[in-house]
Amino acid sequence: MGAVSMKYSSIIFLCCIGAFAFAYPTIYPTGTTIYQPDVAYSSYILISDHTDLGNHPSAAVRAEGKSPGDIRLIDMNGNVVHTWNVAPTFNKRSRLMPNGHLLYAGPDKRVIEYDWDSNVVWEHQGIGSKNDLRYLPNGNTLLIAHEPIPQSAQDRVDDVDEKIAPWWAPRKRGSEEHQNGGDIYEVNTDGEVVWEWHAHDHIDLNLFSPLTPLNDWLHANSIAPLPENKWYDDGDERFRPGNIIFNARNINMMYIIDKQRGDVVWEGTHDYKGGMAHSHEPEMIEKGLPGAGNIILFDNSLFPRHRTHTGQTVMDPKTWTVL
Repeated sequence: MGAVSMKYSSIIFLCCIGAFAFAYPTIYPTGTTIYQPDVAYSSYILISDHTDLGNHPSAAVRAEGKSPGDIRLIDMNGNVVHTWNVAPTFNKRSRLMPNGHLLYAGPDKRVIEYDWDSNVVWEHQGIGSKNDLRYLPNGNTLLIAHEPIPQSAQDRVDDVDEKIAPWWAPRKRGSEEHQNGGDIYEVNTDGEVVWEWHAHDHIDLNLFSPLTPLNDWLHANSIAPLPENKWYDDGDERFRPGNIIFNARNINMMYIIDKQRGDVVWEGTHDYKGGMAHSHEPEMIEKGLPGAGNIILFDNSLFPRHRTHTGQTVMDPKTWTVL
């Protein structure tokens, strides 16, 4: 191709790029947010963990004390509208309370309530909240802990030979590893444990994934009380409001726990695009919203079995149909 032809080809190419770039919608302060108020629900987003050191920094990095000491509330355009100054820790978890206070899983097995001005209103120490906590209508706090299972439960854990997991090395889950469980505690404002539930009493300890780290049996990462819903209105006691959705990330299963009896009354997963892949945040959609009664979750696509498997999933809990 001649020099003149190359020149005009370059001009056309650059013009096309310019036109293509101007076709994109405005990018807001976060660099990724596209917010169209006429087609989206307006809301705010709580940003609990924004460290630039990664989601799982090493012990040496943690010791340097570089964890962020603030929780940010942003609007749908990515603007920071409020900040709480909190006790610094990595992998923080927080929830906004109905009165505008912040419920926060802090360091050293502390659960802290901050008011709007970052003053400590209430604090509980002794049970380390791991991954999630919830404020309940009765004023109590529901939280997850990952505690070592008792020896009586560990005795029920089997070693894993090559026949069970031929693509991985054998695992001495019973004789050498000591499993951490999945525990839920309800704590009142006086710091008393008024209800507790332990996964090792209700879930098969030998149901596990060889992909997961040593000892980390379930890595329970989310709990969510059920709202009022059409299933219970129609007489299905499993979906009684206040029962708890419990997400066992490492075994790709969700359970509903009967709050009154402590029994697992419902369990589910899905096989959409290879099945659940280490999901987070399953919740039942409330009445009055599109899809009310369905369960919505973020399916992380960690260790997926299908290359297009990622992102948000909505399911009907009665049929486990992916919608």
